[in-house]
Parts: sequence; structure tokens; C-alpha cells
Amino acid sequence: IHFYNWNIGHDGDTSETFEREGWDRLIAGSLELEEVILEQHRLVREGLAALPAPESDFFTAEPTIDLVVGEWGNWHGDAFAARPALRQQVTMRDAITTALTLDVLQRNADKVSMACNAQLVNVLNALLLTEGEHTVRTANFDVFMMYKAHRGAQALEVSGAPEGVHVFASLGEDGALTIDLVNADLDGARQVELSFADPTELLEIATLAADEPTACNTVERPDAIRRCVSRLDRAAATAHGVTLPAGSVSVLRARAVGA
Repeated sequence: IHFYNWNIGHDGDTSETFEREGWDRLIAGSLELEEVILEQHRLVREGLAALPAPESDFFTAEPTIDLVVGEWGNWHGDAFAARPALRQQVTMRDAITTALTLDVLQRNADKVSMACNAQLVNVLNALLLTEGEHTVRTANFDVFMMYKAHRGAQALEVSGAPEGVHVFASLGEDGALTIDLVNADLDGARQVELSFADPTELLEIATLAADEPTACNTVERPDAIRRCVSRLDRAAATAHGVTLPAGSVSVLRARAVGA
């Protein structure tokens, strides 16, 4: 699958300039990937089930087909006219959709064997931008660094997320919980209460946010959007309140007592 979140054909909406409507449109578009994955996975399974049975006992292995998202990311219309070709800036809007996409992929890791952000350097949904001798880490770079904690972990079921807040959680081999909290709403900070089955300590929270949704990192301002990490050291409880800034990505680290 190639899944580009197309943002073309909308006058005045570019990689760096957009209104609230453009923000909401791109957020909604990124979430459509989950529908595509579920549909394609179903079609693959139906296709495999329809294969004729082998005529010989020599072929005993079950036929398999991997589902791969070969390219994914936001593609803004102004990238077509960019020089170098398809060079594209990354704003807080792109960071939000990148986080949401990674959550979709992690939630469906049993169906998708590999997924590739497009691309790594300079083009489209980049993590790095170069300009002469300078290299700039985009807001997407921070999202990927924040989400590293999910590697090798087990996805958990989450329910009851309020509208506009997107949640994904995993349990690591070391017993630590990693919880993604994406506030895709621009109207203001959101207070979210997390409920746990067992008493749980909150250890730290990393948050990526910006003063403006159109903010981006440049050679002149390389750290305009950077994640901030704060120690929490919250005592064990079955419920904790967390404040999420408007238009932000947060990753919470927690641990159940006795884990």
C-alpha cells in the first residue's frame, strides 16, 4: 500500500500556511489509513482462503502474503513546484498526523509487517531537512524519538478516549507502560483522566507542542518545536489526571505497582 494524505487542490493551504479547516482536513485524512489497512487485510485473507488446495502432500506450508505500507505521509500541493523537487517543510500539523499514523500502524502491527515513512530527508514528510551545510531536525524527528519506547512492546487495548484525543498504549518487556496522548484539537488544552486496572505510578511525560500550528524548524530557528520531558513521580493510583496542550503529542511513561 502507498498511502499519501493528499493536501492538494485547496487554495491557500500549503505545507506552511493553512487555516483551521486545513488542519482538521489533514487530521481526518490521516486516520483513513486504518480503514485501508483493515480492508486490504481482509482482501488478502479472502484471497488466500480461495487458493486451491495443493494436489500433493509435499506442499505443507501455509501460503502467506505480507501487508506492507510502502510509503506514507502528508503530501502538500506546493511540493510539486518546490526546488529541489518535492522538498517540503514540516509543521506541527504534520507532527500530529505523523503521530496518529504511527499509532494506527502500531495498533495494527498484527496485520502490517512493515511501514515506511516517506521520506527521511528533505522530501515530503521528512525527519531531516538540509540547507547548505546545515541540517535541521523537523518536528517529525521528535515524534519518532518519542515513540521509540514502543519498540518490542505489546499493544494494549484502550477504550473511552474523549473526542479529539487519540490514545495508544503498549506494555514493554521491562513492565513499563508507554501511553501516546495526541490532542488534535486546536481550541485549547484538554484535561484527560486515565484509569488503570491496577495502581500505577506515572514516571515521566514527553510533550511536543508549538505556539502556533504553522510553526516549523528552520536554519534560523532550529528548535522552534522540540519535545520537553518532565519527571512526574506520581504515587501509585488507579486514576491520574493529565493536561494535554492544544495541538500536541504527548508520550507518558508509567508502571503498575509490582510490575
